[in-house]
Amino acid sequence: MVKIEKERKFKTEYIPVYISSIILVLFFALLILTINYEGKPVSDSGKTSTNAQNEELAITKTDSKCSQEQLSELLNLANGVSGDYELSSRDIPLELTPENAEYYKDHNGVQKYRFIEITLKGLKEGIYAQISNNFNNDVKIIKVTDLNEEGTYKYEAPNMERKITYTVDIFAEKYDCNGELIRKVSFETKVYNSFNQRTGCIMYPNYENCATFLDEEITPEDFMTGLDKYKETHKEQEKQAQANLISAFEGNIKVNAEDINGTKIDKKTGVMNKFVKKVSDNKDLIAIACVTIGLGVLVVVLIMFIRRHRL
Repeated sequence: MVKIEKERKFKTEYIPVYISSIILVLFFALLILTINYEGKPVSDSGKTSTNAQNEELAITKTDSKCSQEQLSELLNLANGVSGDYELSSRDIPLELTPENAEYYKDHNGVQKYRFIEITLKGLKEGIYAQISNNFNNDVKIIKVTDLNEEGTYKYEAPNMERKITYTVDIFAEKYDCNGELIRKVSFETKVYNSFNQRTGCIMYPNYENCATFLDEEITPEDFMTGLDKYKETHKEQEKQAQANLISAFEGNIKVNAEDINGTKIDKKTGVMNKFVKKVSDNKDLIAIACVTIGLGVLVVVLIMFIRRHRL
């Protein structure tokens, strides 16, 4: 007796189930990635903007060679000019020597150079600016042709360890009053705080002497004395301070105060706590998505069941 094997055919009615299952798996994978996502911290090579306050300075009015209408046009242009500053940095390549071999390796062969960057913005055709300061005799004359692609002019400040006042004189560059002073403003840079890179500022970033810029230079003794007083009056921040320190050294994990147990933390436990918290925060979204996909799968199964019983 010959045994006839039935030919196995791929049942097309299962296609919707397969597709629904794949979509469900992809959805949960995307959901896990989304709720477990941590935004990258601001890079140390980034810039710290200040939004410097520009102070209007009175100028002596003289008989202008321009008409009132022309002066109004030039003044409108000049009113859009302002100065600002920010902390910036760039990497300087190092030459490898026996003395700096360890530093060279730890810092990928570069040294970070920080500086205050002055920015002039808002300059338009028809006017030009002159910037001077009270630190040295440097005077820069800036025209529209000197601006970068962003429409600004940037240069390195002569000093970052003391306050410097910058004066911006804005002159007409067209009409009969070409060269006449139209407007004068000034702005001041604060002192860069080198202590804001210390461990104490990583742990207690809200301590007043951890700001990027200060009104005046402080000594190491002033910094430490103030930090001790801040710790004493903000004991409730102790666990978060430990978490901040761990986060700084664990570049791939964000640690919160609730993850801290004494002075030690288990990395896997910290990750799990963070994940569970995010799942809890997004439970409504997860519930809606699960119900929606579940109903979709149920409908497909019912349709398949009905079709099979009609055959």
